[in-house]
Amino acid sequence: MESVEAKTYFLILAETGLRPSEPFLVTMDDVDLEHGMLRISKITETKRAFIAFLRQETLEFIKREYLPRRDWLIKNRLEAIRADYLGVKPSRRTGLGASYHSTGTG
Repeated sequence: MESVEAKTYFLILAETGLRPSEPFLVTMDDVDLEHGMLRISKITETKRAFIAFLRQETLEFIKREYLPRRDWLIKNRLEAIRADYLGVKPSRRTGLGASYHSTGTG
């Protein structure tokens, strides 16, 4: 599977028993990477709170592949929002989020 996000999604589904839509409700506050636990509070009327344990290989994958990718996506998305709000655009020389220059409008 090429997508880090998709692989993480399917690993969490396979190891926790969550329904297909439920991993999207998990926040980083629900994840304890130190102890390999995923604490889920009540999600729906039919799904009660529970704790799932993640395999060591999954934890290593999340730390090595998913979290850096997630941080990169969040950082760049926030910078794009800031650029849009301020009326500037990312520099094409250095890529999204590295530096900005004015659009000349305003």
